Amino acid sequence: MRRMQRTLYYLKMIDFPPNSPTNLRRLIVYDISQWKTIDKSFKIYEKLCKVLGNEEISYVNYEYWFNRYLKENYYSPYESSARWVPDLEVCILADVIDGKSLENSYRDLCEAFGKDKIDKEYHASCYGSYDSEEHRHALIMAERSKYSNEGLPDTYNDHGLKFSEFPEDVIAEIVDRCDLKSYLNLRIVSHSLRTIVDKRPPPCTDIEIIVRDDSIQIKANNEILVDSRPIELIHSRHCSLNLIGKRVVRKLEFLLKNPKLRLKSFRIDLLTYDEMGSVKNDVETRKYETNFLKLLDQFSHKIHVERCSIEMKQKKHIWRVLQCFKPGSLQKLVIGGSLSINEIDRIARMNQWKQAKHVKLICFAESSIENFFHFSTFEVNFESISTNDLVRLCDNLSKSTDFESCIIKSMRSLNIETIKNALNLQPSTSPNKYYVPNSNLVIQFPIGYVAYQISIRKL
Repeated sequence: MRRMQRTLYYLKMIDFPPNSPTNLRRLIVYDISQWKTIDKSFKIYEKLCKVLGNEEISYVNYEYWFNRYLKENYYSPYESSARWVPDLEVCILADVIDGKSLENSYRDLCEAFGKDKIDKEYHASCYGSYDSEEHRHALIMAERSKYSNEGLPDTYNDHGLKFSEFPEDVIAEIVDRCDLKSYLNLRIVSHSLRTIVDKRPPPCTDIEIIVRDDSIQIKANNEILVDSRPIELIHSRHCSLNLIGKRVVRKLEFLLKNPKLRLKSFRIDLLTYDEMGSVKNDVETRKYETNFLKLLDQFSHKIHVERCSIEMKQKKHIWRVLQCFKPGSLQKLVIGGSLSINEIDRIARMNQWKQAKHVKLICFAESSIENFFHFSTFEVNFESISTNDLVRLCDNLSKSTDFESCIIKSMRSLNIETIKNALNLQPSTSPNKYYVPNSNLVIQFPIGYVAYQISIRKL
């Protein structure tokens, strides 16, 4: 009882909005620094009000203040001569309600307001006071009241409320039935639940990372996890991609570090372009590449991916990303950008390349034709390709039991008559389609006497 009274005393000490504009401002600025949406921020705000027994403002009013503080340049930490910020209790309590650990709460507060403004011992004391059994009970009772007010059946009782007391196999089955959003929410409830969740395969099959010169977007299962584009600051101020990148890396880390993750597709596009359409080589995006590569380097396991698409300005880093994928599970590669012969030959020596079945190079590069003999399908852009290489290619593809089709493009024109004579091609009933004698291959040329593309497929 005394512990309950002491906890409630600490909670009531918080002069929470709408009575305190300062605390409301702190909470919103803190949420903005973590790239939380208005909806996510308002949900935490609602829970805070219920736990504290305070009247909440409407969503419309909250949205007004959220946008106002965002556009009034409050994204940056407050300037203050104080050694620590005296009104962060509301942010600490919000972290507890959001299921954030002590370490992560302290880290995020330091990033939002400055490490010199956060007293670590005071933070730990507040966190410990709020992260109590009585507080969790108060939160459950607030949720219970919410369901009762909505006219839903009241299934709560004062006994057996702890989810952590369920048998681990029951919790594991619940986790396995979750979609990605529920999976992520369960993970931040408590440390014990996070341990169980991290043992299960994440319900994530597709990851997409798109970086441009002023934005970062991450999708998982076609749902946006991070999107910096809606964040607009006045005075033509742009958020640092390096700062955003660090937060993005944390979003990805808990998914990619799980060895049971099974991805059907993984796409990373770090190419930015100038006004003329040329690839830019800006410093901010290079910093993000560095953060992302550091993330991949820390994993001791290979990531299970079936299809990957990689487009990066730093071409030497493409193989660093590729080497993190599990050979054998990786079936299709899509690689973009300008690759030198040394870079593509280095990639071609990797097991990830050798064991893949399909490849598409969205670039013009010189490469040995032998690098493509083993693929079932491939599409490649050459600076140029000789007639002798085409003869060798057809000879090997006709012997392959896996080959299905390929498209070969060249920056330099291909002489159709020379190729027809070298391969002794036999015409078919379709125009510009020819059979390769003593093989099961058919070659298709574009209409005309000069071509920049040739397609080959097995009958």
